[in-house]
Amino acid sequence: MDNLRIDDFMEYTFISKATFSPDGKHMAYVIKKADREKNDYSSYIRLMDTDTGIITDLTGLGKESSFIFDDDETLLMSLNRRKEDEPEKHERKTSFYRMRINGGEPAPAFELPYDVSEIRKLEEGKYLFTSRIDLLRPDMKHVSDEEKEDYDDYHVLTEIPYWEDGGGFISGFRTHLYEFDEKDKKVTEITKGKFDVTGFSCNNGRVIYTGCTFDSLRPLMNGLYEYVNGSCVPLIAENRIILGRAEPAESGMYLTAHKEGETSEWGTPSLYFFDDHLIPIEGELPEIGGTAGTDCYLGGAHSFKAVGDTLYFTALEGYETCFYSADMNGIRKLFKIDLASVQGFDIFKKDIMFIGMKKGHLQEIWRSDMEGSLKKMTSYNDMVLETKYVAEPEYMGFTDSDAVKIDGWLLRPEGVEEGKKYPAILDIHGGPRGAYGEAFFHEMQYWANEGYFVFFCNPRGSSGKGDDFADIRTKYGTIDYQDLMEFTDHILEQVPEIDKEMVGVTGGSYGGWMTNWIIGHTDRFRAAASQRSFSNWLSDFSASEIGPFFDVDEVGGLPWEDPMRLWENSPAAYADKIVTPTLFIHSLNDHNCPLSESMQIFAAMRYRGIDARACLFENEGHELSRSGKPRHRLRRLKEITRWMDRYLKKGLLFTTSDL
Repeated sequence: MDNLRIDDFMEYTFISKATFSPDGKHMAYVIKKADREKNDYSSYIRLMDTDTGIITDLTGLGKESSFIFDDDETLLMSLNRRKEDEPEKHERKTSFYRMRINGGEPAPAFELPYDVSEIRKLEEGKYLFTSRIDLLRPDMKHVSDEEKEDYDDYHVLTEIPYWEDGGGFISGFRTHLYEFDEKDKKVTEITKGKFDVTGFSCNNGRVIYTGCTFDSLRPLMNGLYEYVNGSCVPLIAENRIILGRAEPAESGMYLTAHKEGETSEWGTPSLYFFDDHLIPIEGELPEIGGTAGTDCYLGGAHSFKAVGDTLYFTALEGYETCFYSADMNGIRKLFKIDLASVQGFDIFKKDIMFIGMKKGHLQEIWRSDMEGSLKKMTSYNDMVLETKYVAEPEYMGFTDSDAVKIDGWLLRPEGVEEGKKYPAILDIHGGPRGAYGEAFFHEMQYWANEGYFVFFCNPRGSSGKGDDFADIRTKYGTIDYQDLMEFTDHILEQVPEIDKEMVGVTGGSYGGWMTNWIIGHTDRFRAAASQRSFSNWLSDFSASEIGPFFDVDEVGGLPWEDPMRLWENSPAAYADKIVTPTLFIHSLNDHNCPLSESMQIFAAMRYRGIDARACLFENEGHELSRSGKPRHRLRRLKEITRWMDRYLKKGLLFTTSDL
């Protein structure tokens, strides 16, 4: 077999937005591929005939990724038809085109003077859409070009969160809901002022939306509203309940929500049916939309959808994704989906299409009946891995010293020789409510092809085993750290081919936090790579987009109430103990885990003369490893691999240019 190359991900096809036509005879979806030269992703809309399975290339410009079915035979798409050499304009507008699925060029439909975030069809000739507006700045249509340039040079902040990952500053921004009548060319603003829409739906002409009004701190609580005859009618009063997902059904709406009076969004919510009041659905609700992690996807599809008055959804059970239904009789697990990872589905009557990957394979579309029998419908990625070595994930679960079962896996390098020693890498997932499984992970498979054993697990704090298992609030760095160290011991005992002196550790987000914690509490790892990390509960509170609520909930206090407890539970507090050479990977537009968080550890290490290196990426956010620009993703993986090679592979010589 050939070795998997570091840049092979640029040949992968990523699938998203699988959507049945209203009559179920067709399915449209988006495929994306990396464009090395443009350092971006080209996207196209494809159409599948659900009777024959024949696939048609609907678009070919490489810019088409947003669509809805306008009717059985027509797609409504938003397209940017600006030429490559034409500069961006300041006007806020979105152009929509219609395209017949039987062929032809997209024809102009209408143009809206808004940056449309999402659009849905309300009824024939009428649409609902959302757009984000800036309350602190005037309508840009009435501002001179010179003033427009000035607006890009400063930001006024009055609220928290004041920025969002990859999107910049958002203080004063609100998402509003609008109705558009195409016949009259009339736009009606449904929500106004400081109200912020968090979600909306329309079914049989009924308009339902969620959101809240706020001034300084965006609350967790929100309300449920109906738009009727030009008026906004509250169904659930604002600031009474923490609402999650909302999905219209034939005679009402399904909602996930925390119980009234709860002030934390932590934990699995309950499921309700709403008609004129909330009706709880019996049964324990699993974590909706959860699936085993992978770095080989770009977008998804539905994870929560109603057909008639029955709700369908995917959820994680252990490390396997299952398909559920719910109605007034309760919640039922229908079947385990025989895929290693699932990125979404759509359903028409009893016909289901999943986007997902088999173990050892990349994404395809899979058709299923209600018993879970799968049929592969696409073959986009068959040839990419056909001649490559793909390591089989070997299950290496164990029971920890607290008698808790921990799931874990091992990837072996190709052609392991008896009596020879090999380096290894422990890879830690993000979250902490994430989960590994048997899905294809490009970075891990590449390291296995480069001669590394790679091992990974789901310590306490992970998804898939209920709230008790996942609850590590106020326990970061204790039971989760214990599980990871015991798993490392377990792997080294079970795999004698691993050189115990040549083991590295890496992880991103929470995995980066844990990497920072590990290197401050043990010297057992020869090298580390901390990615998109945070390190200080005191500073993260004010710097992270999720800090005001997440940090307080996870660590159990405010910075000015118990600063020593927050500090003592921060990796930064143990920077003076670090001796492990560490690489820091961070994106400059990561506002989930801001740059200052990893730089605190980096600066402390360099101040003390400990080997450290930071590689920072312009114009990238928290999702660098999954959806970052192709050449940035390539550079990131090169940086980590070269760092590990430098410290874990004996006999290799390195120069400055190698690093």
